[in-house]
This record gives sequence, structure tokens and C-alpha cells, in this order.
Amino acid sequence: MDLQRFRDGDPRYFEEIIREMGPLVIGAIGQFTNCQDVADDMFQEVWLRVYEKRTQFKGSGSFGGWLHRLTRRTCLTRIRRDAARERAGRLFWGRRAEEHREVAPRALGKLFQSRREEVLALVGRLPDRQYQIVWLRYFEDYSTAEVAERLGLKEATVRSNLRHALESLRQLLPREEIE
Repeated sequence: MDLQRFRDGDPRYFEEIIREMGPLVIGAIGQFTNCQDVADDMFQEVWLRVYEKRTQFKGSGSFGGWLHRLTRRTCLTRIRRDAARERAGRLFWGRRAEEHREVAPRALGKLFQSRREEVLALVGRLPDRQYQIVWLRYFEDYSTAEVAERLGLKEATVRSNLRHALESLRQLLPREEIE
């Protein structure tokens, strides 16, 4: 492996690495999903992470081992993120997200698209911290960990504030909008 070309982000070298190591990544992803669309998304996410983290690979261990660990972490993060969105959908809508596929994974998605101004006004009525958390989590699509880091909070604090904010929004929305 040409460590310098890898760290420099040489596009041609990355193409070679993807061709050579792609089967390893596909195999690792296969442990997490059997849905081809999800696997394709994960494959892209993994290679984006590899590119972002390329300077962290020191070359002291095997590249395959480093890539496999990074693939597993990326897949686990994706699964946790999707599960959190599913839970948020249940919290907000008060029912299982499978009953509202068009709403999940974003709890405010369908309503936000149809009545943007009203939803923004309701979100704007939340306390400052809850407003910031809801905005970052649902409108800018940050993970709970990313919101916590960005606001200098603990993840548990973000989750708690998010839960309270969603409960408040649910009470503010007319019942017919939720149906």
C-alpha cells in the first residue's frame, strides 16, 4: 500500500483500493443487512468515511483490518441512526412508524412538507434548547451524538430534551394533522 498516496487522497489510487478491497467491505456489510439498497448506501457511506479518516491510518497494522473495523463502525452507526429515527417517529406520532411509512424516518417529514410555515411556527414556540435540538436533529439531520457535540451537551440530555420537545409539538398540533 502506498501510504502517502492514500493519505493525500489520490483519486486514482482510491479507485484501485475500492476495486481491490470492495469485496471485503461488501462482505462486512452483508453481516448487517440483506437489503441491496441499504447495502449500496452503506457501501458509499463506508468509502466516504475511509476518505474522511484516511489520515488516521498510520500503516502500523493491516489496511484490511483497519478497513473492516471502520466498515463495522459505519454500519453500526447507520443501524443505530435508523433505529433512533424510528423511535422518534413513534414518540412524535404516538404509533408505530410502520403505520406511517411516509413519515418515518423523520417525525416531522410529511407535515413539514405540506404545512411548512405552521410547523416552523410551532417549533419556534419551543424553549431555546429544545428548538435548537429539534432543528439540528430533524431539519439538519444531525445524529444525537452530533447534536450533543455541537451544543456541548451530553447525549442523554439531548435525548431527554428531544423527547420533551416532541411531546410538546404533539400537543400543539391539531389532531387531524396527525391522522
